[in-house]
Amino acid sequence: MVKDTVNRKRAKVVTANVVSDVEKELHISDKIFQAEKPTGTDNHQKGWFCAAICSDGSLFMDEADTPVRILEILSGAVIAWVDFRTSDFEKDARIAGTLLGFSDQLISSLSGESRLLYEDLNTEMGLKLPSIQIRLHEHPDVQTHTTLLLLRRNLILTIHPMDVDRRFSRLRRYSSKVLQKIPIDASPEDKLTVLLIRIIDQNNDRNFEHLRQIEEHGDELNKRLMNPETPRTILGPEIYGMKHALISYLNALWETVDVLHDVRYGDAEVLSDNTRLLEQVGLLAEGCKAANRSG
Repeated sequence: MVKDTVNRKRAKVVTANVVSDVEKELHISDKIFQAEKPTGTDNHQKGWFCAAICSDGSLFMDEADTPVRILEILSGAVIAWVDFRTSDFEKDARIAGTLLGFSDQLISSLSGESRLLYEDLNTEMGLKLPSIQIRLHEHPDVQTHTTLLLLRRNLILTIHPMDVDRRFSRLRRYSSKVLQKIPIDASPEDKLTVLLIRIIDQNNDRNFEHLRQIEEHGDELNKRLMNPETPRTILGPEIYGMKHALISYLNALWETVDVLHDVRYGDAEVLSDNTRLLEQVGLLAEGCKAANRSG
């Protein structure tokens, strides 16, 4: 009993020292430990979010400005999703990934100018998904941002810039139900794959919504094309802008298809080899292809 007490005290000291070192490295007053509060309609959504099923079967779900509590929860989680939004994606993605225990090799392979969309290192893996944004001016301005997913046995970490719309706000809200629907007796690989499918599906849904914006703008452009009084000097740039927006959008969808193909056929160790689950991944890819054909 005395020995156990001593060990627990030592563990607390070690944990405190680790957290202290992390705080020094990340400068608590800086962006990652004191995540910037979004502005406008997003001001209710904090930078860090975690939903997890703990080893005792209890559910944890919380938003925070710092990841301190989240780090404590992850050590005893059976399955967990952590979402992080940042205004400095290139810098903070690397720090956040390292903080949550992912290797520098994995993060570096998917960071910066790397064109890799999928990396599998057996015990951990990473994906890059395009998150599409559209700003409507004279013509649609399609902007593609990166959503980075880092995975290991019991955790999926998503990192995306604040420039992206509230991509996972709905999933944050209902994540407890998503986790509770995962069978308790499922293998760790099956659990992780079910959660991954749900996250990718949410990202795809938001991307598809932006296709509707392009289609609506296209309808307005067609009306102007049918009007003989519309100046050609106006129509030329608008037609070019419309085509450019559509090409940018379709390129982003094809990137998603490529990632989903790798997920389905890549035989990653941390993901399931269950045929039914892999077929669901295939259906996500087919949905993207169908959107491409409609575009």
